[in-house]
Amino acid sequence: MGLFGKLFDKKECSVCGGEIGLLGNRKLEDGNLCKECAAKLSPWFSDRRQSTVAEIQEQLAYREANQAKVSSFRTTRTLGERTKVLLDEDAGLFMVTSARNWEEANPDVLSFSDVTGCKLDIDESRTEIEYRDKDGDRQSFNPKRYAYSYDFYIVINVNIYVTFGTPGEQMGNEDYFALMNENYDRIFDVVDINHGIIQRFDGAGMLALFPGQTRDALNTAISLKEIMAREERPVELKILISRDKTLVGVAGNQKRQTITAISKTIMDIYALNSLMDEIGTRYIITRRGVEGIGEDSYFSCREIGAGDWGRESLYEFLDGMDTYEKKLHLITREEFEKGIHDYQQKRYFEARKHFASVLQTNQRDQVAMYYLMLCDTHSQEGMARQN
Repeated sequence: MGLFGKLFDKKECSVCGGEIGLLGNRKLEDGNLCKECAAKLSPWFSDRRQSTVAEIQEQLAYREANQAKVSSFRTTRTLGERTKVLLDEDAGLFMVTSARNWEEANPDVLSFSDVTGCKLDIDESRTEIEYRDKDGDRQSFNPKRYAYSYDFYIVINVNIYVTFGTPGEQMGNEDYFALMNENYDRIFDVVDINHGIIQRFDGAGMLALFPGQTRDALNTAISLKEIMAREERPVELKILISRDKTLVGVAGNQKRQTITAISKTIMDIYALNSLMDEIGTRYIITRRGVEGIGEDSYFSCREIGAGDWGRESLYEFLDGMDTYEKKLHLITREEFEKGIHDYQQKRYFEARKHFASVLQTNQRDQVAMYYLMLCDTHSQEGMARQN
C-alpha cells in the first residue's frame, strides 16, 4: 500500500507511551510524539522534527516547572496590544504571549538577566487635522495642524535552554505528508479555541462556521495568517468572512450521511472568490459581517464596494495584513472610501482623483489601482458615447 498504508499502522508516543491516533503523530528525529505531548511544548519552539526523544523529555520537564512560575507570576506592567509583554518587575521576570488565558497557555517565564539585547524600531505616522467651514467643506488650519501616532516594534534576544538539531537537507514524502497533517491539526485547534466548527475542506480551502460572534471568525483569520507566516515557505491566505442565517443538517441515506450547511454566502462563495481575485484583495468581509462587529474598535476594515458586479458593497479586513501595509491603508482609508462612494454614484472623474491621491501615499494598494483603471474605462466609454 506504500505511503498511505503506513499511515494506518498503530504508533506509540515515545514520551508518554500512549497510543497515537490517525493523523496525530508528530515525528521526532528518533521517535514519535503524540499531539497531547506536543501541545505542552514551548510556543516559541519550532525545531521539534530535528529533536530527539531525550531533548523533548528535557523540555517537557522544564515546561512543567515553568507552569509553577506562571502561577506565581504577578503582572506589574503590560506592554503591547495583541501580542503582549507582561512584566513582573518585583521578581525581575517577563513573559511574551498573545493568549487571553495565559495561565492555561503556559508561556515561558524568562528572567531579565536572560536578555542579551534587543532591537527597537519606531514608526511615526502623521495625519492632518482639518476643520469644516460654514459651507461644510474641509479646510486646513494656518499653520497646519497634525495628529501623530507611533508604532513601536521590539525584538528581544534571550538565552534559552533549548539545543537545536541540524535541519534535514531534504524532506521526503512521508515527512511532507506529516507536515500537511500537522498544519491541518493546528487549523483545527485555532478554529476550536475560537468556538468554531470546520464544516469541510474544499481543495486547498476550508469552510468553518462560528455560531457565536463575528469576532470569533476574525480572531481565527488573524491566528491562521500568523501560523502560516511562520512556515519556512510562508503560505498566502485568502480570507472571506460573512454573517448569514445558516441551515445545518444531515444529508444522505442510511449507508452514507454527511453534515451539510447552506447559506447565501456559501452558495455564492465561488463568485466571491473570483471577485476577490479581480479586485486584488485577499481579505473580504461582507456588510452583514461588519454589522456583526458592532462598535468593537479592535478590528479595522474599509469599504471597497464590489466593482461592476452589481452586488452589495463589500469590506476589506485590514487586520489580516502585515503591520506596515495595514498602517498605509488606515492612513488613506477616508480618501479611499470617498472614491468608492463617488464611484457608486457614477461620478468617475471625482472618484479617480480620490484613488490617485490614495496611490500617491500607498503605491501598492491593488484595490485603489483596480478602481482607478475602472474609472478610466468608464470615462472613455462616456466620451465615446458623446462623440
